[in-house]
Amino acid sequence: MEEKEEVLTEERDGLRKRVEELTEKLKSARDSEIKVEEHYRQELLAQTNLAQHYKSHCDESEKRASDLEKGVSELQSLVRKSEDRYGALEDNIEKEKAEHKEEIVRRNEAIRALKKELDDANQLVKTLKSKGEWRYICFTML
Repeated sequence: MEEKEEVLTEERDGLRKRVEELTEKLKSARDSEIKVEEHYRQELLAQTNLAQHYKSHCDESEKRASDLEKGVSELQSLVRKSEDRYGALEDNIEKEKAEHKEEIVRRNEAIRALKKELDDANQLVKTLKSKGEWRYICFTML
C-alpha cells in the first residue's frame, strides 16, 4: 500500500502541478484577453471620435455651403434688380434724349423764325430809311 500511496501522491503532485500550470495558462489567457479587449475598446473609441469629427466637419461644411448658396441667391436677386433698374434708366435716358432732340429742333426752328423776323425787320428799317419814313415810325412807336 505504501507503494500505492506513493504513486497516488506522485499523481496528486503531478496533477497539482498540472492544475497550477493550467491555472497559470488560464490567467495568462485572461490577461491577454483583457489587453486585447482594452485595445479593441480604445480602437472603437478612436473610430467613434473620428466618425464624430467627420460628422461635425460635414455639418459645418453643409452649413457653409448653405450660407454660400444663400449669399449667391441674394447676389443673383440684387443683380436682377440692378439689371431691371439699369434697363429702366436706359429707357429713361433714351426718352430724355429724344425729348432733348425735339426741344433742340423746336428751339432751332424758333431761332430761325426769330432770325427771319429780325432780317425782315432790318430790311423794313432799311427800306423805310431809304424812303425817309423812318421818323414817322419812330414817332408812332413812342
